[in-house]
Amino acid sequence: AMSGAIMPEPLQKPLMVTATSPILACRVASFGKVSVVMIAGAPGLLLAIVLALTLREPRAVQSAAGTPVRQNTREALRELWGRKAYVLLTFGLGIATIGAYGHQTWIPTFLIRSFELTTAQTGVLYGLASAPAALLGVLFGGILTDRLSKKDARWPLWITAISFAAMVPIALAFFLAPSMPSLTSQPLLIVAMSIPIAMLGVMWTAPCFALIQNLAGARLRATAAAAFMLVTNLVGLSAGPALTGILSDAMTPAFGADALRYALAIMTAPYLVGVALFLLATRTVKADLAQASDVPTAAPELREPGDAPSAQQAV
Repeated sequence: AMSGAIMPEPLQKPLMVTATSPILACRVASFGKVSVVMIAGAPGLLLAIVLALTLREPRAVQSAAGTPVRQNTREALRELWGRKAYVLLTFGLGIATIGAYGHQTWIPTFLIRSFELTTAQTGVLYGLASAPAALLGVLFGGILTDRLSKKDARWPLWITAISFAAMVPIALAFFLAPSMPSLTSQPLLIVAMSIPIAMLGVMWTAPCFALIQNLAGARLRATAAAAFMLVTNLVGLSAGPALTGILSDAMTPAFGADALRYALAIMTAPYLVGVALFLLATRTVKADLAQASDVPTAAPELREPGDAPSAQQAV
């Protein structure tokens, strides 16, 4: 299945958020943000030690001549640059995630400022509503990709474009909705708006990761994935939260506490830029996939480093 290889990693975040967000939110109120962040990060250090002690080096891919297949990184990137669909998808997602990461970072603060929720209330309402929805969004995106891409190779791009395009009106309605002081209507609004935002916000995961691997071909998968993640994290994760904060600060003199509300609304614009690039990528994706499949690849024989060569290789 196209999405099977990349599902475990994207599902980790929704599962962890579901399990920990209410607990951490309550602990913030007791111990402060810095202490809670340090406590939450401690298991990662233990996991790093476990992985270092248990993971083995991957088996070396052998060419038909029996020698490891190697390619210069610069040559690999040049070859990937020639596949327009890969370039448009990578930079399109990098731009779209400017808005996505900005929203993910600042929505809890928005709920506290505009809806007058406490940190604990925000963690319980937003965390328990959005995390399961995000899990379903990843799964649904993967299922759609597996089924529809068999009919047309452009469907991963269409799914990604549709998910980000649908995010725009829903996010605007959420951020521009008036505050509701009623204790009965306020939680319902937050939950109702958080679910579709969370689902659509991660539905791109399976289609994009699967398509990146297919566009790379067997020889360039590691380089393609690394470059893809570098761009999305360097552009989206670096610029999104910072730009949202800058916009909020700039509009504070005019709008006061509602400045963040309008800053988040403006940050839906990167979604539309990403959608345009995804649709442009549909023009060349079939040809690029054919090129990736036509490139000569290594023989399927795999062996551990240090293993003796086969009898045929020895001859």
